[in-house]
Amino acid sequence: MKQLFKKIIHFLSKKKTFSLNPEGLSMFPLFHPNEILYYQKTSFNQIKVNDILLIKKNEQLITHRVIYKSKKYLITKGDNNFFSDGKIYPQQIISQVYAFKRQGKIFPLNTFYLLQSSYYLKEIIKVKSLFEKEKIDFVFLKGLPLHLYFKGFYPKRIYADCDILIDKNIVYLLIFLSLILFSFYI
Repeated sequence: MKQLFKKIIHFLSKKKTFSLNPEGLSMFPLFHPNEILYYQKTSFNQIKVNDILLIKKNEQLITHRVIYKSKKYLITKGDNNFFSDGKIYPQQIISQVYAFKRQGKIFPLNTFYLLQSSYYLKEIIKVKSLFEKEKIDFVFLKGLPLHLYFKGFYPKRIYADCDILIDKNIVYLLIFLSLILFSFYI
């Protein structure tokens, strides 16, 4: 088994681009079961936080997001996992995800993030409009609106929620709106 794994790693590390159909739900909701991921060669110096990599760890191939990077190693984690994968060194990095295929269509990651952010913002605007119509004081505490405000660009990740601080007398409305937003992502 170890020899086969080494041969697969050797084969993949020589390819500039390739595709795989990974198993599991560690990157859900970004990647769904039975989707094809497209990978390309990358170097340690090119990798940034939020890039999604194919790595080898404990004789497994894992596709996870970079959540931290130092000069000597990085840390990855599945979007749907509670714990990180620990330190990942340059020799453990095989390649980077640049696109995926869903329902017969190929989506470059950056295009997909922009598309998802657009849908998300439409829902946020509905919430904002409802609050303003009802003359409810509110402030966004986290989520895409704050990312855009402080960073000035769309993130390389999916936003599926946001926190809103509102008047304590209308908490029931927040619960209602959470249900609306939650139903949008199901």
